[in-house]
Amino acid sequence: MSTTSSVLEAVEQTTPPLSVRRGSTWAKWDMHVHTPCSALNNQFPKLATNGGPDWEPYISALEKLQGYAAIAVADYFEIEGYKKILGFRAQGRLQNIALILPNIEFRIDKFVGTQGGAKQRRINLHVIFSDHVRPEDIDEHFLRNLTFTCEGNPQGQDEPWRISRAQLTQLGERLMKEQEEFAGLQPFAVGCINAAVSAQQVKSVLENHGSLFKGKYLIVLAEDSLSDMKWGGQDHQTRRVLLQGADAIFSANAKTRAWAL
Repeated sequence: MSTTSSVLEAVEQTTPPLSVRRGSTWAKWDMHVHTPCSALNNQFPKLATNGGPDWEPYISALEKLQGYAAIAVADYFEIEGYKKILGFRAQGRLQNIALILPNIEFRIDKFVGTQGGAKQRRINLHVIFSDHVRPEDIDEHFLRNLTFTCEGNPQGQDEPWRISRAQLTQLGERLMKEQEEFAGLQPFAVGCINAAVSAQQVKSVLENHGSLFKGKYLIVLAEDSLSDMKWGGQDHQTRRVLLQGADAIFSANAKTRAWAL
């Protein structure tokens, strides 16, 4: 989803490499670019040899982009795609894009979409980090400190598991044994479909590690599900608090843009 952003320290989009030559200006950014590592809705090409991700067509496509000052590499519950992109950058690739950021996409513990027979969906929350934050700090001090509920307990606290590929995969394996509708999917994907985090916990972990993250991240809500929460009903306060707690909204809706402005 493309967004247009006002950049305080502008990146001039003339000939690569892009450079800062003037003050405030408008630049084209795309803050939601998934990768061949993405767990869900992954329709990227696969290698014929082992079925793994075929990165070359993906990187070549990104290198053909013109006029983009920045992109954010999005993956669910992890930053493996972002790390892979950094590896290509280190080899001299993707020089047409001045700034590449990590975007972690979460399902949060709020359901919407129950009116008129619509399917229930979770709200998506994105955390976009500055490129000044090391990937290993995101892994160790952010993701590893987030939890999702794995097992309920009527006589005590529900059982929390940590956000990691290993534990999300383990959750997926459990659920695939219990629910035949998940047959044919990858366990990690099933884990990502079902795990949910609290928006408040996401913020708390970031704030508790202020020496690493303060002033170096944005919290963004995806409007596609959020708009199903009606202002004139019981979802009013939930929607209000979520919007108040977000730095930005991903939306293609002109009315939402006008409302936010």
